[in-house]
Amino acid sequence: MIHAIQDHHFSLSAKYQNLGWNLDGYLAFTAVIEGDAEVHTARITGNAEPTMAGAGYDFLDAPNWITDVPPAIAREFAFPYAAGHTWAREVLATQGLEGLNSYLNRPPSTSLILHPELVELGWQPDRVSTLDFPGLRASLLPLGLRASALGSLGEFLLLNYLLGNAPAPSDWRQDAWTQTAIEAAAGWAGDFYFLYEGIAQRVLVARVRFVSEEDAREFAEAQRALATKGADVVQEGILTLATGENGVTVLLETGGARCHFRHRQQRGGGARGGGADREGLGSRSLCAFADPVERWEPRWSTAGPRLQ
Repeated sequence: MIHAIQDHHFSLSAKYQNLGWNLDGYLAFTAVIEGDAEVHTARITGNAEPTMAGAGYDFLDAPNWITDVPPAIAREFAFPYAAGHTWAREVLATQGLEGLNSYLNRPPSTSLILHPELVELGWQPDRVSTLDFPGLRASLLPLGLRASALGSLGEFLLLNYLLGNAPAPSDWRQDAWTQTAIEAAAGWAGDFYFLYEGIAQRVLVARVRFVSEEDAREFAEAQRALATKGADVVQEGILTLATGENGVTVLLETGGARCHFRHRQQRGGGARGGGADREGLGSRSLCAFADPVERWEPRWSTAGPRLQ
């Protein structure tokens, strides 16, 4: 019922379509919708419970109770509910009902969902221009690759990527790698990605900006540890090339307060067997690039530019 009321007043379907392939905006908007529904249900029923510190990250527990899917998918499924509820309660307490409703008109980023304190500061992510990818199209077209999607990944997907599909720790609050991944992704300030596809391979190219050079280095170190695990590695200056047994090749580049990386996946190179899930592309939306695009296209079936 609450979702029907939301759609009547805020035209949710139209806003989803306008998001296109902006994965960050899609997940954040879903968190707003579910969080808004959760807090209003609690207000109606009188069953509101106090929010514990760190509750916005409770989606990290999801692999422990959603056990029939890869952990990364479980986390993405749980994110809008766990993080969205915590975020919506914070916004309702600090900005009131009008402030909460405003986000149903202007979808935020997942950073604002994960860090409700940024809402009061008026923080917004940096815009990363397509001009930050000089020569990209010219370098990939000769390989028979065409751009099929573009947009933003966002902090949550980068965090989920770093966490990968390793077995979920029983207590993530005490797990060293989980805390490293959370801190590494928390410096996110904006990003832009392109997905290029061909008959035999697909390439994901992303440029990520961070709040500071230190934040960029922290993310780069965490990503390098993930990408180079069990891989053949070539290092040259600020470039790291890692090729794993699963057919995933990762090119990492760092410079200042930004990171630039490419994931190259050969079709049939082990991704469908789950190898890329365990070692390389760690989140559902990132990992989906190693599966047929048609499998998840209906989710954005009427939206998103198709480049040639």
